[in-house]
Amino acid sequence: MTSIFKQSETVPFFDSLISSGKAWRFSTGRLLVTASGQYASLHFHTPDSGKHIYYSFARISKTGAEVEITLVEGGEYSGGVETQIWNMNRRPEYANGVSGLTNVSCGVSPTTTISGGWNAPGYVIPGASQGVVKNGGTSEGGFLCLASDEDYTVKATALDVNTYIDMMVNVGIYP
Repeated sequence: MTSIFKQSETVPFFDSLISSGKAWRFSTGRLLVTASGQYASLHFHTPDSGKHIYYSFARISKTGAEVEITLVEGGEYSGGVETQIWNMNRRPEYANGVSGLTNVSCGVSPTTTISGGWNAPGYVIPGASQGVVKNGGTSEGGFLCLASDEDYTVKATALDVNTYIDMMVNVGIYP
């Protein structure tokens, strides 16, 4: 049966990736950044698949200080620990689908380091000094189409001391 509706009129694009088992999510878990200028990071390497790879910053939960969010393309990442990646479609036929993402890891500086690479324009999440605390479950920004066979690191840099950070990102692969 052929639908009379276009996909874009019935299901938003990223939702269609989720429903077809082609979207994954991963997170840092709760990490403590103890000094101003230190960062929590979430790193991954995109597959060399010839497919379009879409990234979105899903959410951040944090305490205390302002946090600057930056996406670093390329560069050398070291010192992180492996983090779980899971398919956003939890139906049995998709739940264990392979994303093709590798080196999925997270950590806190100075234990983890990022050198080189290109920083996409960042933005600041308000903190306690502005009288604002960022609630969990809030998404920031839209989608970016990433390069194949490339390293990416999401950095959340604390602009003051003793900030807990838990951030999550989504990656979808099409077709």
